[in-house]
Amino acid sequence: MRVAVNWSGGKDCCLSCYEAVSQGYEVSTLLNFVFTDFASGRPAPFKFSRVLKYMIKDQSSQSVQNTPFKISMLSSLALREVAKRTPNQVTSPLKYVLRKVGSHTPQQVFTIVGAVRINASRRIVPHEVQPELVAMQAQAMGIPIIQSFLTWMSFEDQFKATVSKLDPKDVEGGIVWGMIPPDPLLDHPRKMKKHMNLQVQYDWINKISASVGVKAIMPLIGKTGDQILCELVEKGFEVLVLVVNPDFVGEEWLGHKIDKDFINYMRRLNREEGIHMAGDEFHSFVTDCPLFKKRIEVLKSKKVSKDGYSILDVSKAKLVAKDENA
Repeated sequence: MRVAVNWSGGKDCCLSCYEAVSQGYEVSTLLNFVFTDFASGRPAPFKFSRVLKYMIKDQSSQSVQNTPFKISMLSSLALREVAKRTPNQVTSPLKYVLRKVGSHTPQQVFTIVGAVRINASRRIVPHEVQPELVAMQAQAMGIPIIQSFLTWMSFEDQFKATVSKLDPKDVEGGIVWGMIPPDPLLDHPRKMKKHMNLQVQYDWINKISASVGVKAIMPLIGKTGDQILCELVEKGFEVLVLVVNPDFVGEEWLGHKIDKDFINYMRRLNREEGIHMAGDEFHSFVTDCPLFKKRIEVLKSKKVSKDGYSILDVSKAKLVAKDENA
C-alpha cells in the first residue's frame, strides 16, 4: 500500500519512513511544511476534557497510571489558566513559591511541582533545515516532495488542503509521522512534561489524519528514545545535530554526527536532567541512510545563534555518489 510521509528532514521522520518501507509500504510522496513563523508557535493546549479523559481512562500503551502523574496534568492545566488571567505581578511570585516548595519537598512531590513549573514557561526548539536541503533529500531518495510555506496557525487547514489534492491511491495506506515515544520511566519533571505534550500530539495527529480519511502511522511509538538513537547508528544513518538548546545540550555537539559518543552523552542528560534522548532539546538533519541512492555532502556551514538557540546554518551542499569521499 502507498503512503505519504510528513517530512521535516530530521532523524525521526527518516527512521519512520525507513520502518514503513521495511513493513512493506511504498512511499509515494514526501510532505514538507515550512513554518514562516515557527518562533511564535506554541504546543496544542491541554483541554480540560482531554485531561479528564486521561484521568478516567488511560488510552496510551506506554503511559504510566499513577496519581502523581495525573495530579501534575491537572496542576499544569490550572497554572496555565491562572497565568492567562493574571498580571506578571501575580504569576512571578507564584513561580517563586513553586521553586521554594519544590526545594523543600520529597522527590515524588518535587517531580509534580517541577512538571508544573516547566509547563508554565516552555520554549519550542525550532527545526532549522533549509527547504532546499529537504528537497535534496527527496532527490536522493527519488521520491516526489510537496513543500508548503505556512504559518503555525494555518497548519491544520494547509495540511488538509494538501492531502485532499493527492491521488487517493497515494495515501491508501495512510500518512507516516515521525512521532517519538515518551520515556518509559517518569522519574523526572521534564519526562512528565514531555509525556503530557506527546499525549496531546498523538490525539491531534490522529484527529487531523482522520479528518481527511487517512490513517496515521507512527512506527517509532513502540521504541524508546535510546533505541531510536542506537538504531540510527546500527542501520547506517548519517545524521548531523543541526540545532541545540545550549541550556541543556552543549554547543560542542552542533554539527556533530549522532554516534556512540553522542548517545552516551544523551543518556547522561536523560538520567540527570530528564532530557528526552530522541530530541527534546536538539534537532537533526539526515545526510545519508539506507533509503538514499546518493548522500548529501555539506560544503559550507557556520554556527549561528538565533532566539537563544545554537544552529548550524548550512548554506551549501551537494549530492554525491555513496562511495565518493566517504
